[in-house]
Amino acid sequence: MRRSRFVLHSGVWAALAVLVCCGNAYAYIDPGTGSYILQIVIASLVGAAFTLKLFWKRLRLFVSNTFSKGKDRREERPPGKDE
Repeated sequence: MRRSRFVLHSGVWAALAVLVCCGNAYAYIDPGTGSYILQIVIASLVGAAFTLKLFWKRLRLFVSNTFSKGKDRREERPPGKDE
């Protein structure tokens, strides 16, 4: 635990030192970078939609139970199913 904390702090301090001490970079963004960022955004949206599709029933049940008007959930049985 102590070692991982030391490594983390050392990395943070090293990154701060590089950011503070370096001058102008005079760099440019490659034209392919825009399409790569677009691919990442589209892949994230498709992944989120697929995850939502997988857990849709659970999500719908959770939301309906959360926002129910104080009804007892045991009363929500289908009609005709008496015990």
